Amino acid sequence: MDSMAGTIRKVTLWSLGLLLLSAAVIAVFLATAGDDFYRWAARQLLEDALDRQVHVDGTFSFDVGLEPTLVVTDVWIENAPWAEKSEMARVERAEVQIALMPLFSGIVQVPRLVVEGLTLELETGPDGAGNWQIAKAGGEDGETAGQKDLFYPLLEFISLKDVAITYRDRQSGRDTEILLRSLQKDRLAGDSSFAIQGDGRLNQSAFRIKGRFGSLEDALAATAPYPLELTLDTSGLVAELKGTAQNLPHAEGFDMNLTARAPSIGQVLKTWESELVLEGRAEASARLKGNLESLSVEGFVFEVVEHSGQALHAEGSLSDLINAKGLNLGFTGNLGPEIFRPKHDLPDELRDILNGITRLDFVGRVAGDLEELVLERVHARLNHRSGADLSLQGRIALDLSDGGLEITGLDATSIISLPSPALLERALGRRLPDRGAIHATAELSLAEDWITLRSFNAKAASLEGLRIGAKGRIGKLLTQKLGFEFNPQLKVSASIDQSRPLVSLFAEMANDVQPSGRSVLDSLEKTSSPSTRKPTEGSDDDLVLWIQQKLEMLGLHPGPEDGKMGPRTRAAIEAYQAEHGLAVNGLATEELSHHLQQEIDSNRQRVAREPDDLRSQTSKLEESMPELGRFGRGRLYGIAAIYSP
Repeated sequence: MDSMAGTIRKVTLWSLGLLLLSAAVIAVFLATAGDDFYRWAARQLLEDALDRQVHVDGTFSFDVGLEPTLVVTDVWIENAPWAEKSEMARVERAEVQIALMPLFSGIVQVPRLVVEGLTLELETGPDGAGNWQIAKAGGEDGETAGQKDLFYPLLEFISLKDVAITYRDRQSGRDTEILLRSLQKDRLAGDSSFAIQGDGRLNQSAFRIKGRFGSLEDALAATAPYPLELTLDTSGLVAELKGTAQNLPHAEGFDMNLTARAPSIGQVLKTWESELVLEGRAEASARLKGNLESLSVEGFVFEVVEHSGQALHAEGSLSDLINAKGLNLGFTGNLGPEIFRPKHDLPDELRDILNGITRLDFVGRVAGDLEELVLERVHARLNHRSGADLSLQGRIALDLSDGGLEITGLDATSIISLPSPALLERALGRRLPDRGAIHATAELSLAEDWITLRSFNAKAASLEGLRIGAKGRIGKLLTQKLGFEFNPQLKVSASIDQSRPLVSLFAEMANDVQPSGRSVLDSLEKTSSPSTRKPTEGSDDDLVLWIQQKLEMLGLHPGPEDGKMGPRTRAAIEAYQAEHGLAVNGLATEELSHHLQQEIDSNRQRVAREPDDLRSQTSKLEESMPELGRFGRGRLYGIAAIYSP
């Protein structure tokens, strides 16, 4: 046993001696190695990490010690081959000091960092790839690979001067420029905590940064929440981030409150060169919790209020901020006409229509990831100065992954009310016969990039009982930025309720015929549908069915008439209530049925008073109608056609 113990002691001492000797040799080598060796080693490390050529055209010095210091001048890094400029980054002078002892604990401590004259060119190519993304073996890009090797340095003294960062998005054609004139972080006099302050310009708008942090000793110990406070002030926007981190060196346990306020959201949008026209006071707040790699946003609230009545409100959460996933946000608001003013050259017809928009009200919820959003339970209503009213409700899926905006899913119902054909005339660029108010309901979906019209029902007020229907494809969505190719391929049908006089329809269709015809009215009233009287007894389903039938006659309900309350029936009721100045609640009530019956009776009386002196012209029209479709004498059941220009 003593012999074995002695052998172990000898081996241990020999191993320790060899280790110390090796350390001494390494220390002597590092102390005697020249700057040329360190220049070569540093270049190799950077080129391997960045997959870019690195050039050191100036001086290079490296001081060895427990806190080695590197000082370089005139260093630049080559850009990606497809990039606009040959240089991705250039620095006039950089000084970095690193403490070695904390590295054994997995902590990167930087006692001193000085950077002067840094120029950084960032850009995305037409395919959305960034020049900062580094290709790695196995198909893994640098952004993904880097996330596995993240480290969070503790910076003591920082001095940044004349730092210029430019970001060019070649997909949108937009450039963002940040010029940091100065940024400095240092210990406060007589205190162990740190303060940071700086100033610069963001797209030609000045900004200021200030903040305060706890002591370096507290950060290294990581035994108590570490205090953090940072404030950004630019173009009237003041954003404050305040809270703690449980373990700052490893970026864990954040619990931060974010608040932001701006007296003019329009000025903030101008700073970011946004084309969105929105004015008013803006406020936002949120709570950020978790580790940096999986930081969540809770209790997010954003609100814009403008004195003219414009408002926007959103609140919700985001489960993964860094990876932009898990969005759950409800929104509501109303916007005025300024936001719809066209910023680009548009056809005169479309420009006139957009200039006539007076108000947009909307409510809904957005969910999913920030690159693949889904707008759920959306209900929007658009008002036009012509008196036109357009509402849309349903679900829309969007894809923003390639820097553009593409609709990938659609399931919606739209209701449009036009007081006259004037708006359609401007849109189509041609004169239309004035048939009074026009009401239509459409159900839309998306299939293989085609906007599909599942159903369409319309009626003109002067053509009593007339119903126009259509099904088919409207046009094709083009990739990126909501491009649209109008290419309708529709099956169109027309029908009129058997209880309605046809003379008005024929008279409107013929330029030389005026409304008339008691004889046809008398014959049709004898064959009236039994469903033209409101039920006085029965279940609620009977009432709903009766209301559905009347709304379908008015061109507001797309069908089917099944006596069941659903989103289509509710939307049709809301459209009727809004059209006639009733309280909009979407409910099938006895009061609504009475109003519908009065509307129908009023229309009957108006038609019955039409003159009776054009019977011969009417007879000629009736006799010619069987050649166009499935008609009988004195009654019109329907006509159908295929429309594809």
